[in-house]
Amino acid sequence: MTALKKALSGYVAVPMTNVVIDVIEWFEEVPHDMVVRCAGCGKRLFNFKSRREFTFSGASWLSGYYVERLCPKCKRLNTIDVTATKGYPIGDSKRWVCECGGFLGKIDAPRGRIMLSCRCNHEIRVSAIDAAQAAIDDFLSIPF
Repeated sequence: MTALKKALSGYVAVPMTNVVIDVIEWFEEVPHDMVVRCAGCGKRLFNFKSRREFTFSGASWLSGYYVERLCPKCKRLNTIDVTATKGYPIGDSKRWVCECGGFLGKIDAPRGRIMLSCRCNHEIRVSAIDAAQAAIDDFLSIPF
């Protein structure tokens, strides 16, 4: 087993993508904070975080996700909202750029998907919904 495979063995693979995720924090039954890494080289690419809405009675629901990514040029932390329900876009599909002009990725709004290239030339295409579902499926597969 190579050192990279051993290092990435604790992560969850997202089906039909070339990324792995690590769930940092759960909130109720939904992953709240997920670190997304390239499955090819292990580089940390960005975080998916859930956005929750609360009522005065204390009830909450998942209202969406947002992506956090460091700019490769200036190292500024950037965020952008993405949908939690496929087909109901938040914002428009667009190129995501930092204030300094650094390219952060492309956003596909109807799917809540981010697309970018890793430094090892892997094409990354993953949606927050698919990453969260992979984490939930992995959690439910653990025998109790």
